[in-house]
This record gives sequence, C-alpha cells and structure tokens, in this order.
Amino acid sequence: MGYVDDTKVLLALPTNQTTDVVSMLNDDLREIIKWCCRNSLLLNPDKTKLLMIGVPQLTKTLPPLSVTFMGKIIEPVTTAKDLGVCTSTIA
Repeated sequence: MGYVDDTKVLLALPTNQTTDVVSMLNDDLREIIKWCCRNSLLLNPDKTKLLMIGVPQLTKTLPPLSVTFMGKIIEPVTTAKDLGVCTSTIA
C-alpha cells in the first residue's frame, strides 16, 4: 500500500453558507476515503488540518466549525505546514 502525501482540498465559501459548505466538505472527504481505499492508498487523519483563511472581520463571525475525517473530528488550526512552509491565519 502507498500513502497519499501532501493532498489539499480547498473551498471558497460565502460566510452565510458555512453549514452547507461543511456538509459538502464532509461528503467530499468521504469520497476521497473511498477513492483511496479502491486504489490501495493509506490516509493519516492525525496529520489532517483544517485551515480557514479569510478577512479577520468575517472569519471571526463564523460559527464553530469542524469536519469529520475517518472518524476523527478535525478542528480549525491557526497554522499549518505545507512542504516546509508555514501558513497561518491572520489574527
């Protein structure tokens, strides 16, 4: 079995559609899991991050968000490392 490495899922959303987008993201993650299983690829939910990027005035108004990935609840983080580069939300 091989590993899926450095995969990203990006979504743009209006702040008034947060609930719908989280539901769609959870659906997309389930499809990714199915595809990886069919293609003998392993995923590591412990290395999965949810990074919300946006204008601070708008991101602060969002309700608490989380997604479920392989039975693990993924909460938003303020920084994430990608190929050695740290990305962070603006506070």
